[in-house]
Amino acid sequence: MDEKEKIEFEESLALRNLELNLFWQRSWFFGALLLAVVSGYFVNIEKGPFVPPICVSFLLVLISLFQSLMNRGSKYWQERWKHYTQDIEKSIRINVLKTEMPNSKERKKIDKDITDKKENFLTKSRKFSVSKLTILVWDIICLCSFMLWGHDIFRIFSSPNIDCYFTVKIVGFHLIIGIYIFLFWWRGRVFENINKQNN
Repeated sequence: MDEKEKIEFEESLALRNLELNLFWQRSWFFGALLLAVVSGYFVNIEKGPFVPPICVSFLLVLISLFQSLMNRGSKYWQERWKHYTQDIEKSIRINVLKTEMPNSKERKKIDKDITDKKENFLTKSRKFSVSKLTILVWDIICLCSFMLWGHDIFRIFSSPNIDCYFTVKIVGFHLIIGIYIFLFWWRGRVFENINKQNN
């Protein structure tokens, strides 16, 4: 292995591991943020609306939606560096990630050793994708937040005592944030089409 290949391999492996760590750090950050907003939502309802509940539930929708998107982005970059590392492994004939076993017999033996351990059914190892389960959890949180927001919308607009000024403020709040998100998404290049850039 020449020096250039060694540096490329070490860098790609380090970046893959960094993406794995960032995946969990981002989840913890957004989890704490979501917990704070949910607490604020229920304290706000209990002690009187300092901030209209519909605004807080709208923030819950945005936080959980962006976390769901961020999880998918993290998974993409982690897999990208994993593939890049595997390509270098093949070219220099090493197998650090152990993604390719010499033969299927060895792979089956390893799987059998792990899954056939005499363990409680509830604590037994399974081949679940941890990142996909994290994405699923955040998608469910996003759907629940969306339903809470819909409930708040229905509650406000079905009330017989609708204050016109209050309604304008609520609509304005949603409109300003919606426009900002649209402009940021459109101009901020949140989604990068790498294939399009390469053409």
